[in-house]
Amino acid sequence: MARIVFLFLLLPINAVSAQPAIFHSLKYEISRENNDTLRLLLLERIANEYSEINPDSAYHYASEVPELARKLNLRLEEVVGLGEMGYAQLNLGNYPRSLRSLLSGIAIAKDPASEKIILPSRFPPNDDFMDRTVSPADQRLTKLARILQFTGILYGNTGNYEKAVTYFKEAISLAEQSNNLRLLSITHTTLGRIYLASNNPDSALSSLQKGYDYAIRAGYHRYLGSNLLNLGRVYLAMKTAGIGQNLFPEVHVGEFRSRLFQRGGRQSPRPGGFI
Repeated sequence: MARIVFLFLLLPINAVSAQPAIFHSLKYEISRENNDTLRLLLLERIANEYSEINPDSAYHYASEVPELARKLNLRLEEVVGLGEMGYAQLNLGNYPRSLRSLLSGIAIAKDPASEKIILPSRFPPNDDFMDRTVSPADQRLTKLARILQFTGILYGNTGNYEKAVTYFKEAISLAEQSNNLRLLSITHTTLGRIYLASNNPDSALSSLQKGYDYAIRAGYHRYLGSNLLNLGRVYLAMKTAGIGQNLFPEVHVGEFRSRLFQRGGRQSPRPGGFI
C-alpha cells in the first residue's frame, strides 16, 4: 500500500491533472489509506492538482488537511491546507472566507515555533516550490511566502491593488531570504499582473522581466507562457506595438509563439488564475 501511494506522490506536479484516470486512483487511495502521514500527503497533492481546474474539489480535499496536520503536530502542513483552502475559496468568489483561511495560515507560518516539527526529507513536496531538503527555517519562509502570494492575488481580485502589492513584496522578500528562485519567478509574475491591472506598465514590465529571469535561472518553465503573455500585454498597454520587435526581445517573441497555445500549468482564465 505505502509503495503504491509513494508512486503517486512521486509523479511530477501537474502530471495528475494531465491524466484524469490518475485522479480516480488518488481518490481510491485516499479512501482506504490508514496511515495519517500518507493520507495527509495525498490530500495535499490532490488539492493542489485540483486548484486550477476544480476549486470545489480543491476545497473539499484541502479542508481535511488542517485538522489532520494538527493531529500530527505538523504546523507547516496546516499552513499548506489553509493556503489551498484560501486559494480555492477566492476562485469560488468567497473572498471573506478566503481571507480568513489565508490569515490563519499566515499567523501560523509567522511563528518560528511552527518549524520545530517537520516532515523528513524522504517525503515528497506538496507543490513545485517546496524543498524538504532545505533547513526548517527556509521551509517555513517558503510556505509563508507562498500563502502571502495567495493573499496578494486575493486583494488583486478585489481591486485593492495597493494592499496586493504589499503582500507580494513581503512574499518576495521572504523568497529572497530562502533563495527560492521558482517562488521568486511566479511571485514577480503575479505582481507584474497586478501592476498591469492598476495601469502601472513600467513597474509591470520590471516585475515581469524579473519573473522571466528567475524562471530561466531556475530552469523552471511551467509559467513562462503566462509570463510572456503578460509581457505582451504590457507592451500593448505602453502603445509600443509598432516597435515591439525592438522592445520585446527576440527570445521572448520566439517563446511566446511556441508557448501561447500550450496547455498545462496554472494558467486559468478565472480571476484567481495566474494569467
